[in-house]
Amino acid sequence: MAKKATAFNVPPFAATLTVKKTLRFQATGAVSNVSISDSDICNNLVMASSTTAAYPLFSAFKLNRVRIWAPVATLGTSVTASVEFPNNPSVPFSGKPQIFSDTQYGTAKAAFVDVAPPQMTQQSFWSGALQNSWMILNMPQGSILDIMVEYALQNGQTSTGALTVISSSVGQIYSLALDFASPGSKILGPVSYASVA
Repeated sequence: MAKKATAFNVPPFAATLTVKKTLRFQATGAVSNVSISDSDICNNLVMASSTTAAYPLFSAFKLNRVRIWAPVATLGTSVTASVEFPNNPSVPFSGKPQIFSDTQYGTAKAAFVDVAPPQMTQQSFWSGALQNSWMILNMPQGSILDIMVEYALQNGQTSTGALTVISSSVGQIYSLALDFASPGSKILGPVSYASVA
């Protein structure tokens, strides 16, 4: 509960700028054991500084929830979608690896995964762009992926470095493919948001 302001004292306030955002992506191809790093999530929203460079807007993030809607299967086949939260042996509190999946058979119902990072795992805490594997995804082509993220802007933040992009417009804000850093991948493109490769 916030401290009540009076004429004799100024109440404290949280100066750090935080933004809660749901980012939506669609798989343009089959996603098979694609590793998404903390850097992929932290650096997803960028501002272009030239036609070939863009700087991340935020310095830290917290992953709150992941949802996958897979398309229905054809008759006689099955569809599986899954999210794995791997552990990191170099992080003492990373917890055990856990996989959450749903498989549906036939055309009656689509596979659906809706999961929050388990408590006391590295994915349940705030992080920066540290190149740690944050989740491993599996889903068929056409699937919709939502990640619910909270971003923070550090006071006096300076960018850690530009990302190389293609054909961006100076000053434009973009959402990158969630698997932007994966060589030869970039199949999880943002939905309803300007993007660059």
